[in-house]
Amino acid sequence: MTSYTPNLELALAPNLEFALALLAASAVAIGGLIALFVWRARRRNSKTVLMDVAARISIVWIALTAVGLLVLLPSWFLQPNVMVAHLPLITAWPSDLPCLGEPVPASSATATSLYCASVNTATASITNLSTAATVVLASADLLALVVAVFPAIVVLIICNQAREGTPFSALTSRWLFIGAGVILIAGIGSTVLNDIGSTMAAAEVLPQPGAGTTTAAGIATFSIPYWPLGAAGIAALMGTIFRHGAQLQRDTDGLV
Repeated sequence: MTSYTPNLELALAPNLEFALALLAASAVAIGGLIALFVWRARRRNSKTVLMDVAARISIVWIALTAVGLLVLLPSWFLQPNVMVAHLPLITAWPSDLPCLGEPVPASSATATSLYCASVNTATASITNLSTAATVVLASADLLALVVAVFPAIVVLIICNQAREGTPFSALTSRWLFIGAGVILIAGIGSTVLNDIGSTMAAAEVLPQPGAGTTTAAGIATFSIPYWPLGAAGIAALMGTIFRHGAQLQRDTDGLV
C-alpha cells in the first residue's frame, strides 16, 4: 500500500533528460491553466482576480484529490496484491564495502566510489495480506488524502468569504482552526499508521531476524514528522489573526 502524496511523480521517464522535459511540460501546463483562470476573471471584469484564481485552483486540487481517492480505492481491497512502499527488513548488501572493515585503497581515495551502504526498506508487492494490516495501511493513505485536500478546502472558503465582502467572518477563522487540528492529527497519524502497517506486513511475509539472509527488522520503529506541527501552527495563527480581524470589523461597524 503506497502512501498517497500530492506529488507529480515522473516514474515512467527513461532518463533524466526526459524527466526534466516532462517536468518543464508540466510547469507550462500549470502556468497555462493559471493564465486561463486570470483571463476569465479579467474578462468578467472581476475586482477580485487573485481570489477568483485561488478559488479555481482550489477546486481543481479538490477534484484531483477525489480522482486520487478513486484510484486508490481498488488498490486497497479490490486487488489481490498490495503495494507496501517502505517494508522494513534486514538484508546484506550484495558486495563487500570498505565500511564493513576494509580500509579505502589509496588508489581510489580521489575517485568517486561507493564506500558504505545498507538496505533497510524495500518496495514490495504482497499477496493475501491480512485484513488488519490492509486496513491500517489503507487508513494511512486515507489520512494522507485528507492532509492533501484540506488546505484547498480552507483556501476555497477564505476566497469565497472574501469575494462576498466578509473576509473576517467567523466561518473563516473557524475553518482555519479546524484545518490546524486536521493537519496536525492526520499528518502525524498517516506517517505513524504507515509505519505500523508496514511493520505488520513485514512480520507476515518475512522470517524473523537470524532465520535467513533477508528477514524482518525485528523491531518496530515509528517516525513522527515535524511538518504537521509547523503547518498546524501557521493555520492556528492565521485563525487567531482572522478572529481578531473579525472583532475589529465589528467594532468599526459599531462606530459607523
